[in-house]
Amino acid sequence: MDNSLIPVILAGGKGERFWPLSRKHRPKQFLCLDGSGKSLLQATADRLSKLTVGPEHLWVITSAMLAEGVTQQLPSLPQKHLLAEPEGRDTAPAVAWATLEIAKAYGEDAVVGFFPADHWIEDEQGFQQTIKAAAQLAATESSIVTLGIRPQYPSTGYGYIEQGQKTGTFEGLPVYQVSRFTEKPNQETAEEFLSTGRFSWNSGMFIFRAGVVLDELRTHAPEIIAPLEEKGVAAYAELEKKSIDYALMEKTQLAYVLPASFGWDDLGFS
Repeated sequence: MDNSLIPVILAGGKGERFWPLSRKHRPKQFLCLDGSGKSLLQATADRLSKLTVGPEHLWVITSAMLAEGVTQQLPSLPQKHLLAEPEGRDTAPAVAWATLEIAKAYGEDAVVGFFPADHWIEDEQGFQQTIKAAAQLAATESSIVTLGIRPQYPSTGYGYIEQGQKTGTFEGLPVYQVSRFTEKPNQETAEEFLSTGRFSWNSGMFIFRAGVVLDELRTHAPEIIAPLEEKGVAAYAELEKKSIDYALMEKTQLAYVLPASFGWDDLGFS
């Protein structure tokens, strides 16, 4: 595995799914839902720790309200790698702030991966192969790689990514330029997407070099990155709520998709 990969877990959440099991202070990533004895957050941390030099290089970004719970669940996580947002501003500010902090710690050539805390992965070996391919692409080219999940049925609960031109093969897996991102479709459109073979579910997982994304944010989302570069987390109160898809991925020309088939579910979402 590329030793420069720095995994970041996106561990926000409001505890709205799986209610009443989940609560405001105990969102679904703190729950054990698969009988393993581990919470979704713990399982995600274990899976990602195998992709880097060691577990001490894992980072987590969460809300201030959930920071204590994250520490309890991941006691070996270095406290300086736990970023607590004072208020939720969606994924664009989270990705921007965490990337800035990682660039300070490791340099702008560090390959960073962002992974939601509440995903279920069936084939861990296939997942590792896919991440390795994405990290190799990110390390060698100016690219923002997103993982697309090959759809198993015409879901209306996920966003989709349309693949464009094939640009190469990494670890035996094909990589494509992103043609477009789409919102959640209706049933007819979802069936049409599935029939073309060109669409993947949007997993919300991204891999890139820190400096590449910081430069792209300065171009496409200066209203987010500039205050964070000037004030750090103190800028949160003035930031607009924006997803990373809307703020950056739908605008950048550096988006690539790696269609994956390792068995995946965003638990409680679809």
